[in-house]
Amino acid sequence: MIEILKNLINIKSIDGKEEEKKKICDYVCSLFENNGFFIEKFENNGIYSIIISSKGGKDLDFLFCGHLDVVDADEETWEFYEDEDFFYGRGSLDMKGNCAVMINSFLDNKEKIINCDKNFALMFTTDEEIGSNLGVNYLINKIGFKANMVYIPDTGAGMNKYLKEGKGFIFSEININGTESHGCRPWRGKSVLDTFIDFYEQLYKTFPKASGDEDGWLSTSANIGIINGGDAFNKVMGNLNFKLDIRFNPNNSIDEIEQKLNSLVSKFDNIEFNIIQKFSGFVVDENSEYIKKYLDIIKEYYQEEIKDEKEFGSNDGRFFVPLTNNIIMTGALGYGYHSKGEKVYKKELFDFKIILDKYLIELIYSEKN
Repeated sequence: MIEILKNLINIKSIDGKEEEKKKICDYVCSLFENNGFFIEKFENNGIYSIIISSKGGKDLDFLFCGHLDVVDADEETWEFYEDEDFFYGRGSLDMKGNCAVMINSFLDNKEKIINCDKNFALMFTTDEEIGSNLGVNYLINKIGFKANMVYIPDTGAGMNKYLKEGKGFIFSEININGTESHGCRPWRGKSVLDTFIDFYEQLYKTFPKASGDEDGWLSTSANIGIINGGDAFNKVMGNLNFKLDIRFNPNNSIDEIEQKLNSLVSKFDNIEFNIIQKFSGFVVDENSEYIKKYLDIIKEYYQEEIKDEKEFGSNDGRFFVPLTNNIIMTGALGYGYHSKGEKVYKKELFDFKIILDKYLIELIYSEKN
């Protein structure tokens, strides 16, 4: 497992490096060649994905999903090394460490997996860090893969925890149109900033700012992350474009949130509003068959009650919500997501390997009985 992790980290599979994304997928595929697995490769506008399954086809019983892309880093952060407690390097936590465990576990249990009647599969993509539209979304909604159970170890919260519920979101793009004029006679123009300031104030009246995680979980948050406008300091700004990120509790109605947005935008005759992507959120059913099997295993392993987590952000699990209520999201604990000094606890990855081996065996033999 350590050698696999080292090799994965050494491949700089970042956005814009298509040859590196292809290289990392080819490397993973090479580990499964001549082992009895079906290997399928996909390329979609420079994004590479792979499906490695025990039976082939698009109907998968148990799917273990991960992403092999990472965000960029300085040279020091790219380097793989280890000390007594941690593995270091870009992707050690997010999420090449967890991918290495899944690969290793499938290889260690290959004969049992292949001889089982059920279709076990690994799905690895290379665009999670930029939205997953050309990876998981493409494989599920265009190619047509589906699964009865999906396992995604991408939370980084710890193997004694699992993701029980996650916020929904509405990502949108907004354009404000005004009238340009020379900066020396601003009264001859109509600055978009006047509209923006008014919109900004009304946005936070509609979705008041939370003070912390506790009330933030229950509330609907709004964030403007990117603003583009103006092309010269001595011109009245005639156009402004910004991206709006709305997140809401999964028990709230996405239709009601969208209606509030539309109502707000409709107050301005010079605003164009376009929804880029939306998701209603999720709540995991602990009594779902395969989730219950998994929770029983980790309860026994840790000899304690398992802690459920809340997801404020998003992950690839959102694409599987329409397909199955058996979605398990967990992940080895570490620190340094997208930052310098990224690291994952060695014990967490070793625990993950033991837990995953147990879960695979449980799935294999419970299906036979």
